[in-house]
Amino acid sequence: VSTADDLVEYKKIYRNVVLVPPSHKGIGKVRSYIINKWAKHDDKIIMIDDDIKQVKDDTGADVNLKYFFKEFFNNLKEEQLYFGGIVLCNNPFFMKRTWTTTLKYVSGAMQFYIVNKNKDEIDCLFNHFEDFYYNIRYFKRDGGILRCNFVTPITKNYNTNGGICSQMGGLENRLKEAEENADKICDTYKGMVRKYYKKAGRGPACVNLRLNHHFKI
Repeated sequence: VSTADDLVEYKKIYRNVVLVPPSHKGIGKVRSYIINKWAKHDDKIIMIDDDIKQVKDDTGADVNLKYFFKEFFNNLKEEQLYFGGIVLCNNPFFMKRTWTTTLKYVSGAMQFYIVNKNKDEIDCLFNHFEDFYYNIRYFKRDGGILRCNFVTPITKNYNTNGGICSQMGGLENRLKEAEENADKICDTYKGMVRKYYKKAGRGPACVNLRLNHHFKI
């Protein structure tokens, strides 16, 4: 948890609650703290957004999460990879019964990590587009990221009440940071990612990123 008040409240329910240091504020830094500072070698970490209502497969059926989590980590081990996740698309037309290791976007809504302290640490200073940053960095470090292409969350994006928008002082500030972060990431990782402007969908129009799934290390 990120605040002292949350620590008090959650300790009423759970015994093992950790307060993230004040130096690690924002989703990117919190993820970095969990993997690089809090977790131990070979730990298996699942990070899940708190606004997910359901997790569905390409047939529209509810996913058995206990089974799926085990399957995902087994596949990571088999591929000798350390990061992966699911697709952020609840349209069965764009979902396939495949697992891929190319540079395809892994949603920040649900991510899987196997901690390897023998590899270079990956730190993230971004809030907006931190998921793209982790996609790129783990792909560069490990030679691939694992994505399940037939499981997706049912969630809300750009919720102006709570979450990152509230932390940043409103949607306008978040959209401004999105533009700045998009430029930084595209300039640093040329050929791996490009920006475009999303004019439709569940959230307001703003800059977005698209990974180059043909990119090779």
